[in-house]
Amino acid sequence: MHTRDPQHASETNLSQVNLNLLVALDALLRERHVARAAQRVGVTPSAMSQSLRQLRALYDDPLLVRTPTGMCPTPRGASIAREVSAGLNTLRGTLQSPSFDPGTSTRTFTLGVSDAVALSIVPDLMATAAQHAPHVTWQVQPLEPRPHARAEQLERGTVDLVFGSELDRLPGLQQAFLYGDGLVGLARNDHPHVVPRPTQKQYARLSHVVFSPPTTGSDTDFFCDRLIQAGSISKVALRTTYFLLAAMVVAESDHVLLVKRHMAPTLLKRLPLRTFIPPFETGDREYHVMWHGRFDRDPAHMWLRTQVLAISADRRAQAKETQMAG
Repeated sequence: MHTRDPQHASETNLSQVNLNLLVALDALLRERHVARAAQRVGVTPSAMSQSLRQLRALYDDPLLVRTPTGMCPTPRGASIAREVSAGLNTLRGTLQSPSFDPGTSTRTFTLGVSDAVALSIVPDLMATAAQHAPHVTWQVQPLEPRPHARAEQLERGTVDLVFGSELDRLPGLQQAFLYGDGLVGLARNDHPHVVPRPTQKQYARLSHVVFSPPTTGSDTDFFCDRLIQAGSISKVALRTTYFLLAAMVVAESDHVLLVKRHMAPTLLKRLPLRTFIPPFETGDREYHVMWHGRFDRDPAHMWLRTQVLAISADRRAQAKETQMAG
């Protein structure tokens, strides 16, 4: 003998219910008066009376009965009043646009980025957050070198944004331009042999520190190797995967360092360094920020991207000033 699945029966019954009846039921149980319930919902009293008849048939219970003091819910009506109200509130919540209040949010934002790029973005990002999103937590982790692994992190939401110069256009991912960047030279403020625009001969005599990011390599590193092969760099005193170490060594020695132009303003604020213009074309390379499309309309994510793009715009302006002042 075939037995009908109760859950399936429940789903079938619900699919046949006019959900407006539940709105009417909520109003009736709150007002305990047909005319006031009708006014609350915005229908005529006769339409509300018709809804009450349908509800009684649906629940197989009077739900509300007349008494000398007005309408009173039956035990069944009283027992479902809270659930009906809570269910409708939940449904109403799904129809409202999500919001993000940076002033009260305790969300954690995770960024995938190299330490050099992080140095030029994260301090300003946290300074902005300290004023407008004081309870937000930031997590910064190394940039995953494999493009598909980056895409998986973004899709899962384990990383909110990734930053880099070679971000593949994989399906489902969105990206925005941050800046185009060439190279600028750094030397300590009182370096005795560095002028604002050294000649190729003057530059070739300088001793260099070369920054080489781990795992992914670096176009700066590659560019320096080409300069060495061409004889434009005659001496490399240090190669390191630590960006701040490279900058600090240069600030306290007669060595020089080539860095991305957008990184220079951050270093100049913190270390006794100055810039100079190398005697060759370094070319610009584009940097982007990337996220997954499923978070494109998420209010918190939109707020985060707005802050990052505002900082990158400031960085572009500062880098231009650095280049002109070099």
